[in-house]
Amino acid sequence: MKTRVIFLDDEPKTAQRLQRILESHGYSVGTPGTLEETFKEVNANGAEILIHSAHRSNTYSELCEGFFNQYPQFPSLHLGTGPSAETYEKNLKGAFHSKMRPLTPQREFLTRVRRLIFLGRLSRQNYALSRTVKLQNKIDQLFETLDAGELKERTVKFFDEEFKAKNVYYLSVGGYGHFLQEMWKVATVMPLDQNPLKHQLCSSKKSSETELSGILARISGRLPPGWEFRNSRTCLDDIVFIPLVGSASKKICGHVMMVEPTLYGDQALDKTLPYLTRVLGRHFDHAQNFANAKSLNYMDDLTELYNQRYLKLVLDKEINRAARTKTSFSVLFMDIDHFKQVNDTKGHVVGSKVLVQMAEILNQHIRATDYGFRYGGDEFILILVGSESQQSLGVAERIRKQVESSVFQIDGVEIRLTLSIGIATYPDHAHTKEEILELADRAMYCGKNKSRNVVYVAS
Repeated sequence: MKTRVIFLDDEPKTAQRLQRILESHGYSVGTPGTLEETFKEVNANGAEILIHSAHRSNTYSELCEGFFNQYPQFPSLHLGTGPSAETYEKNLKGAFHSKMRPLTPQREFLTRVRRLIFLGRLSRQNYALSRTVKLQNKIDQLFETLDAGELKERTVKFFDEEFKAKNVYYLSVGGYGHFLQEMWKVATVMPLDQNPLKHQLCSSKKSSETELSGILARISGRLPPGWEFRNSRTCLDDIVFIPLVGSASKKICGHVMMVEPTLYGDQALDKTLPYLTRVLGRHFDHAQNFANAKSLNYMDDLTELYNQRYLKLVLDKEINRAARTKTSFSVLFMDIDHFKQVNDTKGHVVGSKVLVQMAEILNQHIRATDYGFRYGGDEFILILVGSESQQSLGVAERIRKQVESSVFQIDGVEIRLTLSIGIATYPDHAHTKEEILELADRAMYCGKNKSRNVVYVAS
C-alpha cells in the first residue's frame, strides 16, 4: 500500500514538480481544497505527512492553521524561506516539523520526507502503547462489577468519554430488532434503573424521540445482512457499530452503537479498539457466568460468593488452563480465628452479618479473573488466576492486615477479628484439585495451631 502524502501549494510549477517526484518514488498524493477534505485525508485515507509552502492565498494559510490546530503533532514539511518560514518555525516546533527551500535537491527532499514519516509512525506507536496502558488502568477501575445491567451502563459511558460521541447505545444480542420495532414509542431513554427496556438497550445520554427517529431513519434497511453476527466493526456514515465478543464463549455479547463519535478515525485510538473490545468481552463473559452461577445455585445465599459446588468446576477448569498455557494459579484457604466465640457470645444473626462483611473485604482484593468462595461455616477460599506463590503471599498479607485493622460494626456492636490463611500453588505444590485444597488447608491449620493471624505457604 502506498504511503499517502497531503500536498498543499498554490504555486503550480512547484506543486507539479514535487508531486511528480513523490509519485515516481511510490507515494500517493492528495491535494485537498478544504479543511474538511484535509481531515478526511488523515482519517479516511491514512495520510502520514503534510507538505506545504508559503501561500499567496489566504485560503491555504487558513487551511493549514485550522489543520495544525487539530493535529499539532502531525508531521509536516514547509517549503519556503523568509517571513513565512519564520512564522512556521515559531508556531510549530519539534521533531515532527521541518522546513526547506522549494528548490532543494530531489535526494535531500525525499530523505527529509522519509525521516518525518518515520518519526510520525514511531510517535503513533508510542502513543497507541501509552493509550493502551491508560485504557487498561481505566478499564480495571471502571469495570470491576459482575452485574450485567451496571456493566452495560458503564460501557456506554466509557465509550462516550473516550470517543466524544453525540450519544452511545448498548444493544444486547437480538436487541436491534426490538430497538427498530419498539424504541420509537419511547419518548426518552431513561436512566438504566428506570428504563423498561434496560435489558435490550441503554444509552450514555438521554435521547429525544426526534433523535431516535432520526437514527432509525438513517440506518433502517441499510445495514448489511448478517451484520449482527460479524466480529468486525460496521459503519454507516457517522454511526459506528462495535461488536463485543466474549473471550471464552467467542460469541457476540452485544453491540456498542456510537452516534457521531468525534475521535473515531484517530489512528492511535482506533488501534486500541481490538484490545478494548476483547477486555469488554471478557467482562461480559464474567457477568454472564456470574448470572449463570447464581441461577444454577452456585452462589452462597448469605455472602454471594461462590459455593463448594462451583469450586470443583473452577478448579478443574483452571488446572486444565494452567497446564495448557504453562502458567500458575494459587489457592488461598482462610479461616476466621475464634469465630465460634462470636456466635456463642453475640448470636448467630450477628455472626452471619460478620461473614457478609468479611466477604466484602475479600472481594476488594480479587480481580475480575479471580474467584471467591465461601467453603463452609467461617472458611473462605480465593483462587488467584495466573498468580504464583510470592504474588499470592502479598495478596494474602494485605487481606490479613485489613481484617486485623478493621472494626466490624454490627447492630451497635464492635467486633475485632483476625484471619489465618494457607496458600498452595499449582503446579509448584500440587497437580490435582484434591491435593491443592488439602495442602492449602494444611498450611492454614499450621498457622492456626502456632499463632493464628498469620499467612503460611505450603511446602
